[in-house]
Order: sequence, then structure tokens, then C-alpha cells
Amino acid sequence: GDALANIRAAHEVRRRGGYRTGLFASSIRYDGAQLAKMEKLLAERVIPYVDEHYWLPLYSMAMRSSELRKNLGYMPTHGNSGRYDPRTELPTRSPLPCWSVFTEGHVRVDGHMSACCFGSDSRFDVGDLSRDSFMDVWHGPEMREIRAAQIRTERDGPAALKGTICDVCVAYEA
Repeated sequence: GDALANIRAAHEVRRRGGYRTGLFASSIRYDGAQLAKMEKLLAERVIPYVDEHYWLPLYSMAMRSSELRKNLGYMPTHGNSGRYDPRTELPTRSPLPCWSVFTEGHVRVDGHMSACCFGSDSRFDVGDLSRDSFMDVWHGPEMREIRAAQIRTERDGPAALKGTICDVCVAYEA
């Protein structure tokens, strides 16, 4: 479906029903001509229909940043660095340690729990909520191992994540 039409429709459903649900939208912040195109589209077709729009830094899980730079001309950040701050023009958080594994549970439609928001498939699975409780998975050995590795990044940098499911998130080349 048309994502922009869905945003407008959600706004209309909320208005007609008198619901107090917040409507939020985010976009990846590119630069140059792409940013100018995005700002125009957002001003016309998104921002009028949401309570808040925020920018996210470009990050990639699919290929190394040097490949992205070569293929697309954009350089992503590694890890999950939160939102983009328009005042500083920087991400709002350090990408490491990853804040998400300490603060948020991510449950997919199939009932599996992912270690992070990038877990749209089984690569980041830490448990099956059809078998185990959320709290058992949240405090289980997989999440404890991931959190310990994330804490070690403060001392060892991205190398601390080698061999964990988080390794792919920081698999980038300078």
C-alpha cells in the first residue's frame, strides 16, 4: 500500500474517533539533494498529519559502510545511535553500547523476541514467546550475553561484539 496514504488515513481515523493516540513518523536523514527532496515531501505529505516527525541517522545492517559509500554515496553510522538532533546535526546517542538491548523488548508478529529493533527475521532472535515468558527471555542467557558484550564496548569498542548477534550491526569499515 501507499505509506503516505496510510499516514493520512491514520490521522483521519484519529480525528473522526476522537482518539488521543499519538502519530509519529521518522525518516532516514540523508544529505544534499536527497535531503531537500525529503524535506519537501515531508512538509507536504507527512508533517501535517503527525504529532511529531523525527530524523534517524543512516545506519545499515545489510552491507559494510564502505560499500554503501561506494554504491550510494552515503556513509552510515554503526550501531543504533538514536534520533538525529537537528540542533547539533548529530545522532542523539553514542551507538555503543547499544541502548536498545537494555531498554526495549522487540516482539515480532510470529511471537519470537528479537534482541533489537532491526530483528525483522530470525537472525536476532533471543527467544520464542509461545514457549517462554517475556521476562524469562528478557533475563535469559542470550540477552545477558549480549548486554555483557555491549558493556565491554565501552572498554574494547566494537571488537567486544565479535561472535555475538550484534557483530553484524557494527560490521563496518572506516
